[in-house]
Parts: sequence; C-alpha cells; structure tokens
Amino acid sequence: MLKVVFRLKSQQELLPAIIFLFCWVEIPNQCQSMKNMQLLLVLFLMGFASVSFAQTPDSTLVNDTIRARKDKKPDEIVEDFFKTYEINPVKAVGELYAYSPYLDKMEDEVADLKDQIKDLGSILGKLHGEELFLEKDIKDVFVRITYIVKYDRQPIQMHFEFYQPDDQWNLHAFTYDDSFDDELENAMKLEMLNADEEK
Repeated sequence: MLKVVFRLKSQQELLPAIIFLFCWVEIPNQCQSMKNMQLLLVLFLMGFASVSFAQTPDSTLVNDTIRARKDKKPDEIVEDFFKTYEINPVKAVGELYAYSPYLDKMEDEVADLKDQIKDLGSILGKLHGEELFLEKDIKDVFVRITYIVKYDRQPIQMHFEFYQPDDQWNLHAFTYDDSFDDELENAMKLEMLNADEEK
C-alpha cells in the first residue's frame, strides 16, 4: 500500500492537492475513457497554475518597484504617499512599503497597518490635508519627516523614516499617532537652538 503525505504551506495549495487525490483514487475506478483522463489532467494542471500565480512573492514586485524608483528622495516619496493617501489610504501604505527591501519579512505587520489605516476615516472623520511639521536630515544617510494629518475630529502625526545605506533611499519605518507632546517639545527646543545660533 502506497502512503501519500501532503504538507501544505498555504490554503492556495489545497485545490491542487484535492484534485491530485481525486485523480489518484478515481482514475483506476471510474476514469477508463481517455476523455475523462484528459479532463482530470487539465483540472490538475489548472490547480497548480493557480498556485504558481497566486504565490508570486510580493517581494519580487516590491524589488522591481524599488529599482524603478531608485532616484526618488524621501520628500518626493512622502509627497507621492499623500497624493495616493487622499484617494486610497490602503494603497498609499502599500506603495510606501515598496521602498522597504524587507517587506517579505514583515507582511503581517504591513497588513495590520493597512487595516488600521483603513479604519481611520470612519473613526476620525473626513480628511482635510496634511502639513509638514518636522524634517530632520542626518548627513544624507537618515531622514525623519513628520507630518500633521488633519481630520474632522482631531489631527494625527505620521512619521516617515528613511535610510540610505548606498545610493538608494529605503523606508526604515512608518508610524502614526495622535500624541503631540514629545514632538512639540522637541520642535520648541530645536527652534530655541536655532534662535541662539542666529544671535
């Protein structure tokens, strides 16, 4: 007796496995005609084709996108983000994370973030635009940009961090929150330092 064991990595592999088992068991019993054999073979191949298309890794698409956008600077990336965000916030987050070479290792976190962003409009009301709050550049290696995003109910902050290890800017982190205390305090300290330097 032959024992067949399937270890499925995802639900997408379930269809071909079921078709394979059906063919394995039913072909000797019921599929005596050549037409039935051909039909089962076509179904079997279609199942595997759907798996191969469904499992095209996002990281390949992401890396192609990163190569296509290699010359973009952080402020241009954020500007593109907000253009898309006004129309489709979830898509904007996906496009932003195309600048992260490690998306394939953080797909679950990005999916959670997309769900949270999708719900912001229903919680905070209508979007009324955004204003640059702070931008800190550390020797063209690391950039942190903070925007205030204006909603009906209250504003939120969005923080974008970019890192340039070579000739290409990568997304290092993206977060949002509704706490302004630390950022306001830091902005005031920075303003006082700049005022002292001008004297």
